[in-house]
Amino acid sequence: MKKPLTVLFSLMTFSSATTAAYLTPPKRTIDLRHVINYLETSKDNPDLILSSINESKGLKTTNQAFKSKVKDFGLTKYPSSFTDYVMISKDNVVKQVIITNVHIDCKTGNELSHQETFNNNGVLIKTLTLSGKKTNLYSSEKSAICKKL
Repeated sequence: MKKPLTVLFSLMTFSSATTAAYLTPPKRTIDLRHVINYLETSKDNPDLILSSINESKGLKTTNQAFKSKVKDFGLTKYPSSFTDYVMISKDNVVKQVIITNVHIDCKTGNELSHQETFNNNGVLIKTLTLSGKKTNLYSSEKSAICKKL
């Protein structure tokens, strides 16, 4: 009697483990070609509020921010919002893409931001959410962005 129960329990454990593997959510990914095309063709986009390209030590950093259509994020309402794209490339090959959704109250300086970092395959590798007055994520560009929002 002990042996059949042991076998049955072992099979149930194995079955549960394999089922759990199928139930894990897939990693979030993006299509890098779509992001590259969007950033390269956005020069005439009326929602473009910030654009810069910096080159240093063989790395090229493209940074573009666009007005967001979404005004509500979570439970807190912010009057203005934008999405910031940062693409880091080396030798014309994308190494990393960082997409940040920022919801900001320009009068008070409060902001809520959610940042996602993707690797060169478009797989999400890191997320970061910041909120409050002193996140300093966009402190240097805050006044210029607020004027355009």
